[in-house]
Amino acid sequence: MTRIDRLVVRVSRSAMLLILLAVAITLFEVVMRYAFDNPTTWAYKNTLWLGAIVYLVAGTYAMQRRSHIRITAVYDIVPSWMRMAFDYLSVFIIVVYTTLMMVGGTAPAFNAFMAWVQSGKLLDPSIAGTIKPLILITTTVVAIVAINNLLADHCRIGRHRKTSPADKGHA
Repeated sequence: MTRIDRLVVRVSRSAMLLILLAVAITLFEVVMRYAFDNPTTWAYKNTLWLGAIVYLVAGTYAMQRRSHIRITAVYDIVPSWMRMAFDYLSVFIIVVYTTLMMVGGTAPAFNAFMAWVQSGKLLDPSIAGTIKPLILITTTVVAIVAINNLLADHCRIGRHRKTSPADKGHA
């Protein structure tokens, strides 16, 4: 595994704990609502916020594990040179998409983040103020992971030849 792979795995495994936190918040809300007839105002929003974070981190993990959406019926039957061409094309598309997201999304994400920061509600996270910047960060990380995968699979950078998924026909 490359350093980027290890970092993605470490962050992804840490993010799994957010699911437990969301379940605990939901359990607390259910108990407060039905046992004490005193529902909270923050539980739903925070659970939604944690779910969005887990979803974004899961996309990065899926890219790292090479379990992202791919038309495997076609990919698995073509020769290895064409698989390599597909891999280069997909990385090119990801990089173009990331560039366009950064160009078009930086200002709205920054404005949403600044509106949240200026509201002074540190313990009440704004979904737009935190998730919009996180989407841009995650998109960039996914592009980095895609490039890392391409280099590791086809250029033998950071991995031993025997462990490359491209050699096993799984890339």
